[in-house]
Amino acid sequence: MSEREDKGKVLVNGAGGFLGSHTVEYLMEAGYTVRATDLPNSDLSVAEAAGAEVVKADLLEPEGIPGLLDGMEKVVNIAGFFKFSLPPDVLKKANVDVTRNMCEAALKAGIKRFVHIASIAVYGRPRAFPMREDHPRNPSNNYERTKCDGEDLVMRYYREHGLPAASLRPAGIYGPRSRYGQTTMMCLLALVKHAGKRRIPALKGGPFMHYVHVRDVAQGIKVLLEADGVEGSCYNVADDSPLSQGDFFKVAMRAYGLEITFQFPYFTRLYWPFIRMLIALPDSQFDKINAWLGKKWRDMISAYDLDPALSASLDRDFLGYMRSSYALDTTKLKALGYTPHYPDLRTEFLESIRWYQEAGWLPEFKE
Repeated sequence: MSEREDKGKVLVNGAGGFLGSHTVEYLMEAGYTVRATDLPNSDLSVAEAAGAEVVKADLLEPEGIPGLLDGMEKVVNIAGFFKFSLPPDVLKKANVDVTRNMCEAALKAGIKRFVHIASIAVYGRPRAFPMREDHPRNPSNNYERTKCDGEDLVMRYYREHGLPAASLRPAGIYGPRSRYGQTTMMCLLALVKHAGKRRIPALKGGPFMHYVHVRDVAQGIKVLLEADGVEGSCYNVADDSPLSQGDFFKVAMRAYGLEITFQFPYFTRLYWPFIRMLIALPDSQFDKINAWLGKKWRDMISAYDLDPALSASLDRDFLGYMRSSYALDTTKLKALGYTPHYPDLRTEFLESIRWYQEAGWLPEFKE
């Protein structure tokens, strides 16, 4: 057996999360020596199983960070919160303050490459289709603002202090172990199936959304760790096939064996007022909806003896993404050698559903 290629030493923070755990696996497979870190109460078993060195730390405590970088050559800055409904101060601590601490420590440690994970959310409401990296950024909610502020901070450390940093902006990430984003749709459709429904109405057409498999985001990270001349630049990462909301809904329905009774054509004047009504509901009413969904979800978990890793709920700010088309131009990253392993969600999403079912996170319905 040939010796394992040594690509160097890299610290991955946020390694207990969805993207972080896959990134650790991907980089270990690619020949990197990985030090994986996350909060003291985090689950780093995936990183351990992959053979990474595991060190738990709170990155909001600056005095504990320098030791994490001892012997490291590169950093992947993933740590942060995705959940839109979190309070603004919590999002700021996770998405901005942690990034500031990491930039400062990386600068002092002489890190050779710092790859920051931003988001498609930094663009705010799109003005072009697809969006290039020079698209105006106009964040409209607390999550978008903190992701934008975190990326700005990294670029400022590059310009003013010479931190060799690049930023990656993923589309909507899906794949095994995700607990948010497209997983919400999977949970809601599981409740529909559990309620005995076989045929339901569906949307036809609608705004487009770009997706990307989690392993392809990890691939994009690897590209930025290794490519020359990427410092001070931002890069989109996505698959090759943005889908309309109606097409995504059909893919998700097919995964659960649900049939379409009839399709509602998408008309902004009819559809968007309904979404706006949901967004405008008082907190008390929104909380009642989620409390009802939570009870139904717990009942299903009990009925199928599931792992309570997921939850079914609506996120007020996430609903805002149902108005506009979010598609990314990935030409810039592809020029560095990126080619998606998973180019079309329509052929990959079913495999993700199967993973959740085999892991006991979602039920397998017997016909």
